[in-house]
Amino acid sequence: MGPLSRVAMLSLLVVSCAPAEAPSCEGERTTEGACVARVPACDDHSVHDGATCRAIGAVECATGFVSDGAGGCRATLPDVACGSGTMALPGDPACAPVSTCGDGPWPSSDAAATVHVDAASAAPVPDGSRDAPYRTLDDAVRAAPIGATILLAAGKYASNVRVSRSARIIGVCPSKVTLEGTSTAITLDADVELRGVAVVSAGTGVYVTGASRARLSDLWVHDCGEAGVRIDDTRLSPDVTIERVLVERVREAGVFSASATVTVDRSVFRDVRLIDGTLGVGLVATVRPGNAAAPRLTVTRSVIERVRTAGVAADGGPVSIGATLIRDVAPSSDGSLGIGVRLASAIGDTRKPDVALDGVVIERASTAAISNDGGRLVVRGSVLRDTRPATKKPRGGVGVWALTGAEVIIERSLVEGSHGAGVVLTAATLQMTDSIVRGTTSTVEWATLGGGVVALEDRDRALYPAIVLERSLFVGNRTSGVYLQGGTLTARGCVVRGTLAQERDGSFGDGIQLVAAPRVDGAVPAVGTLEDVVIEGNVRAGVIALGAQLTMTRARLRCNGFDLEVGRNYAPLAEGGWAEAEFSLFDRGGNVCGCGGALSTCHAQSTNLEPIGATSPL
Repeated sequence: MGPLSRVAMLSLLVVSCAPAEAPSCEGERTTEGACVARVPACDDHSVHDGATCRAIGAVECATGFVSDGAGGCRATLPDVACGSGTMALPGDPACAPVSTCGDGPWPSSDAAATVHVDAASAAPVPDGSRDAPYRTLDDAVRAAPIGATILLAAGKYASNVRVSRSARIIGVCPSKVTLEGTSTAITLDADVELRGVAVVSAGTGVYVTGASRARLSDLWVHDCGEAGVRIDDTRLSPDVTIERVLVERVREAGVFSASATVTVDRSVFRDVRLIDGTLGVGLVATVRPGNAAAPRLTVTRSVIERVRTAGVAADGGPVSIGATLIRDVAPSSDGSLGIGVRLASAIGDTRKPDVALDGVVIERASTAAISNDGGRLVVRGSVLRDTRPATKKPRGGVGVWALTGAEVIIERSLVEGSHGAGVVLTAATLQMTDSIVRGTTSTVEWATLGGGVVALEDRDRALYPAIVLERSLFVGNRTSGVYLQGGTLTARGCVVRGTLAQERDGSFGDGIQLVAAPRVDGAVPAVGTLEDVVIEGNVRAGVIALGAQLTMTRARLRCNGFDLEVGRNYAPLAEGGWAEAEFSLFDRGGNVCGCGGALSTCHAQSTNLEPIGATSPL
């Protein structure tokens, strides 16, 4: 970084609403006699809206969640963890079995073709009737006509069964009926409904392949050596519904689906353990090599907890998650990942995921609550809380992490307590509306420690971020409330308040920092437009523009260490020496600075401050 050779003192003239202060002025007084609109003091989950404060963040919580009174939501769940074989969904006051058991020996059925199975049957010649039931599920499946209903009485059934024609298989309840497999417990090779049983296997629990559609409901899948449910076919794209299913203590994934359409409702996935030290994911939706169908995943009112690597991992297809809790996502065995929702393209496939989260709470993920590798992400009415760094190296701890080409839309949401940064973009776009980024800490070792929003260039591809922030609040973060390196920032009606210095060395603590992106052939300026913003109580600077083009309209910079810093930025040239990026300021009127009762014209200073040396957190 080359030295700044001059100190600039520039004035941003305030547009007055009266030539001199009048006794009847209802506005906020300035020392020059100008009269500007009064801005109320709002709490840490509101922004000013004219003469009142407007609550923002996740002000309306999804079913099963309640407001925390501070712009966020929390799931309503029992105080203690549910025991084996029991579950609680958001909104449930107590843990309960997956389903209740009926009074009779078999589930009720009015199907014309009904086949009965009882592991304790002593019938000398079983025929599937109530009086002479089959002893094994395999015998029943072989004998049943197409479309039959197979009813299972209480008992344990040695399985490894393949169902090759359409059927309904219904157990009396999961706590009394268990299918036990030594490889795959049950394979659905046709259109099948499986309901009311428990599944245990040394391999995969339930394998759906060769079916165009399947329904899995009221199941307890547990203690499997591989995935609880696997959905995969080389030709077909199965349509599978999973409802009221508990998957626990399995390996690799709760559900692993490839090129399938999967709908998950009112289900719980927990304690998914690693296989080969790599995967222990709640839900996987990926592309099957050789199958052109895009994966599709819909999740509603479910819980994913105590998993490894990722809560949800989706490649190349549309994903919708609503009214769902994802929490306690730990890294893989090498200490990497641990992401709440991980979005990417499958290896060898260029399709990007298109993902919507609505009313989702993600707590205590590692590395990132959400990572988006170039796809489209919409987050509405959601909370990303207490994201921690991975253990491989003390990096990450990010609420939302978006890579080159990603599109991110965040509305009415809260990102709080991240241990590295709230939102990090690398040459991605961000539209944030009515949202809060709050309380980010700086416990990881990278340059933009604790930033609220950190937007970086992609230096290798010469691509830059673009950010639009509206009616959003950035409060109590570290290093910078908003940091932009190259690219563009538009902020309207936002508040940036109380940014603190880095914890490790006490440096920085700026509200907004705009910095030119250094390149070997010059420097690309950052372009910032601030309208109707309040930037206050930041420990160092309110706004810093180094090699940036800054336009301000009706901005209020109050009670910062100092309000406005400007200067050049420098980039090293390949042939030696430095390329300069000049700063420019455009005053559109109504801008005031100061502290206390009297605000005044803003004066920009230039004091050779170094910009944050921003790098990727991962």
